[in-house]
Amino acid sequence: MYEVISGGKRVALIETPRYIKVKPSTGAYIEADERHAQGIAINGKGVYSLKGKLKDLPECEVRKVDGGVVVFDHDSDLAGMHGDLLDIQTALCELDLA
Repeated sequence: MYEVISGGKRVALIETPRYIKVKPSTGAYIEADERHAQGIAINGKGVYSLKGKLKDLPECEVRKVDGGVVVFDHDSDLAGMHGDLLDIQTALCELDLA
């Protein structure tokens, strides 16, 4: 799994990066291998520049991450938020009973 970071925030988690470059004769984005890549396309939701190679696009960094760790961390965060919501709900019920 890969994490795409832009502006200090995670903008995507993807299974396989879709690297792109500009076709000089048309200016269109075409697929490229990693070593020739100028940018990355994210599931039709956006195009990002790698190391400033594509002008006028937000710059990003692509990092390989362990998908299991990402899922576990996300699940832990959700469990924590769920517990916080239950605490709030309990507190509100106690106010109603007072």
